[in-house]
Amino acid sequence: MAAVVRPATGSRPAFTLIEAMVALSLTALAGAAILLTIETSLNAADQALEQTVAVGMAEQLLDEVAGAMYIQPGGDPRAFPLGPSAWEAQGAGRSRYNDNGDYDGFAAQPPQDRWGQPLGSEDDDGGLRPPGFRAPSGSLNGWRRSVEVYYLDPDDLSARLAAGQTSDYRAVEVVISRETADGQFREIARRRRTLAYLPSAP
Repeated sequence: MAAVVRPATGSRPAFTLIEAMVALSLTALAGAAILLTIETSLNAADQALEQTVAVGMAEQLLDEVAGAMYIQPGGDPRAFPLGPSAWEAQGAGRSRYNDNGDYDGFAAQPPQDRWGQPLGSEDDDGGLRPPGFRAPSGSLNGWRRSVEVYYLDPDDLSARLAAGQTSDYRAVEVVISRETADGQFREIARRRRTLAYLPSAP
């Protein structure tokens, strides 16, 4: 009499090809979702860092402009047009600017300190930091800072006066932008501050 072979107790058939393909598809989908989440998080972190750097550069330049005299001694508080004189424009960076109207039209790429040294490398005194304390070379090459100074309507300080009209109020606007791969500039931060002329007592 022939012996009957029976499967061991508790054994089960292996996965079918369809089951294996479904399992691989689900694993691939889960992996893609995880990678997308990581990429989104990294992009958000990069954008937050970029925004923080841009706002810091804008505020620093606004502080510099606001710290300058409204007009140089003997100057006209309602001068037009604004901007540096030929002598002031020939200085290193903004080193010869002596009133806030001089900053109108200023732009630099990459951003520079007052003496024309690249930001991240300057020592705030017209020189460079020791090499170990400088930002990585070229880290701000695609960045640009630009400044516009213009007169405001004294009855509505949010309104800009037309070219040629003046008042005792000026706005300083700093824009930080970054060059894209196609050569265009994408604005990252814009900061504005209002300045007023207060004549000295006689």
